[in-house]
Amino acid sequence: MVNDYVGDIPFSVTFCPLCNFAIVFDRHVQGQVLNFGVTGQLRNSDMVMYDRQTFTSWEQAVGQDIVGN
Repeated sequence: MVNDYVGDIPFSVTFCPLCNFAIVFDRHVQGQVLNFGVTGQLRNSDMVMYDRQTFTSWEQAVGQDIVGN
């Protein structure tokens, strides 16, 4: 998991070793820039991330929030 910027665009690079694929996400969500981390959990054999601002859990493969605000 990498949280970084290209110019003024915030992004996260995620990698799920079980799925063996990487995804890049724009970190803008509802007018807020989120910082992501890894929960160490899986859902549907996919890595579960969380954001450090609202502690919402996110499924990596679809970029969808699954638990939280």
